[in-house]
Amino acid sequence: MGTRRRLFAILMLVCMLATLTVNPWEDSTAYADTINSPDKAEYLLDEDFSNLATSYEPNDIVPSGWDVKRAGGSISYSFNNWFKISDTSDVLPVSMNKKIRSQSSGTLTLEYRFKMPSVVNGVKWQLRSGATECVSLGVQNGSLVLEAGDAIHSLQMINANTEYGVKVIVNLDAKKVQTYVNGLLKAADKSFTHDVAVIDNFLVTTGDVTTGELFFAPVKIYKGYAVNEKFNATVQGPLPEDWQSQLNGGVIAVEKMDNSKPPDVFSLKMNATNAAGEMTIEKHVPSQEGKLIYEFKVFIPVKKDGFSAVLKNEDSTVFQWLTKDGKFAYKNASGQTVAFYDYIPNLWYHVKLKLNTVTGKADLYLNGKLKVEQIDIPLSSVNRVNFSIEGSNGGTMSLDDILLYHETAEPMDYVPAPVSVPSNGELVGTQACSLWREGST
Repeated sequence: MGTRRRLFAILMLVCMLATLTVNPWEDSTAYADTINSPDKAEYLLDEDFSNLATSYEPNDIVPSGWDVKRAGGSISYSFNNWFKISDTSDVLPVSMNKKIRSQSSGTLTLEYRFKMPSVVNGVKWQLRSGATECVSLGVQNGSLVLEAGDAIHSLQMINANTEYGVKVIVNLDAKKVQTYVNGLLKAADKSFTHDVAVIDNFLVTTGDVTTGELFFAPVKIYKGYAVNEKFNATVQGPLPEDWQSQLNGGVIAVEKMDNSKPPDVFSLKMNATNAAGEMTIEKHVPSQEGKLIYEFKVFIPVKKDGFSAVLKNEDSTVFQWLTKDGKFAYKNASGQTVAFYDYIPNLWYHVKLKLNTVTGKADLYLNGKLKVEQIDIPLSSVNRVNFSIEGSNGGTMSLDDILLYHETAEPMDYVPAPVSVPSNGELVGTQACSLWREGST
């Protein structure tokens, strides 16, 4: 009997210690340890407003994850076509707010496009910390303006029924802002509207007094990309000003692709029909090294030799993709041209290169398929992205979705790669289809 009591007392003591150590009623979340990687490339907000849900009322659309206040009017959209905010009240606004993960350092980029059937003063687009504006753009007296501290900087006169693309680069460390409109630099090194420690939400709102309509899409917020050019913040017109070009009689311009799904309808076209020499575009970036990913999409209507895409370190070539003898090819470490794909003209292709500037190796993908692996490249960093057409080519090439960024490191406890199992009979296949995405992170 005494032994049983002693065992029972020991058991009770163990239970009490376990309760003190682990509280079963306390929320607990397990996070994977990650390997530190520089400047993780990611989208904090990625919204096209192209396919929206409806509530119980068929005309009551619901943009997922947005806090919409419609007291002053309504919102509406056409599937894969347009999105519109309508303000019909001279007392109350219509506003849309989207929370993003808090950002306290580094550089963020905000991109959006808008159009007004008639100019509506009082509209604002803001990056905020809680309810405090950090970066505020708005329409005042018929102009798009940037509010920087106590100063108002006029960026662009607004015309009715004209679309505008806006790109805002926000440096949270220096607390400075750069603003582009339709690809042209309009304001540089301007102060924040208010000095804040973090940015955690985006707001678009109409004015209290003015009424009218605002077509608005897309809106993107991203960070960590050395190059991210999808031409979302441009309209038909010249090459964005943060690129350099050499024309030699050719034409380089942002054009609308009528077969693209709105609102992502713009791409860059290089036309060498009248070029007397090589024509190029180039973007300079801070030196990048380590595990990098370089991507672009290319459209060539007629097979021609002499189209090229090059990663450089100053004037030295790190990697070159090109067209040669009617095929996609690359230059190897010895400078020889190696063909890897017999491409079809008049079709978009997605080219992707995974390179490691430390090991001097690269893998080349086309439309998501690995085509060439372990290509030898120089042990060199990258600070230039270059596209060119030879003067003798006389053809055209369209470009889109040009990206350069660091490859995201896997968590240290990431699930190991699957091990192939020998087949002894029937093969069983599976398919997966993702039909819904909630949120944008």
